[in-house]
Amino acid sequence: MSPGSSRRDQAPKALLNVDQTAILPGESRDSLYDSIKRGDLRLPVYRINGRIGIPRPPARRVLDGRPLVVTDEDRQ
Repeated sequence: MSPGSSRRDQAPKALLNVDQTAILPGESRDSLYDSIKRGDLRLPVYRINGRIGIPRPPARRVLDGRPLVVTDEDRQ
């Protein structure tokens, strides 16, 4: 981050964490973790260095009620 700039000046992160994703549909973080563990979450899930990340574009599509279509852009 450059001097004088804030986090709000930057583009949003490509991956959401579980807490951020749970806020979107009003789910609890525990129910989201359970869904990830069962493998029935309708969103792509990435595990990076022990952390779970969920791509923002697919999460937004599901929240908007659109069908989930994972694109190459989502995988980057």
